[in-house]
Amino acid sequence: DSNARVIFKEMMSQEEKHINSLMSLKRATG
Repeated sequence: DSNARVIFKEMMSQEEKHINSLMSLKRATG
């Protein structure tokens, strides 16, 4: 159902943001 798809997409983008911030943190410290 489309509602689940929207939630899934939202979760994916949150995860992506999280990974991006982790990567930039590593780059800043490493």
